[in-house]
Amino acid sequence: MSFIVSFTIDESIGGSGPNEVISLLNYLLIRLQEKYGKFHLLILWADNSPAQFKECYLFFYLDYLVRKGEFLRIDLKFLLEGHSYSIRDRRFGCIQQFFNSQEKIETPPPGMAINFAK
Repeated sequence: MSFIVSFTIDESIGGSGPNEVISLLNYLLIRLQEKYGKFHLLILWADNSPAQFKECYLFFYLDYLVRKGEFLRIDLKFLLEGHSYSIRDRRFGCIQQFFNSQEKIETPPPGMAINFAK
């Protein structure tokens, strides 16, 4: 059985570092195990973001999963820099193109007073 799961997060609310990536990955793995049982192999594809995927914390987490016996093997693969092969990235490009073509309406920052002169 193979399938693709993608997460989108609002980085203005959360963050975009290794803690967020590990938390989402852990959530996903728990849910998949509850639904489908245990897997022997996990293959993760990641972009080349050093802040999210090349931090030692992610490597430690994946090593922990193997040592704990959750998986026999985990492959962490990186997409070539400047290229996007994932479905999520291609779809995001279409969405971004749509938003770039729309009229933008900006609102003043909170607390800014607006005076209307007569």
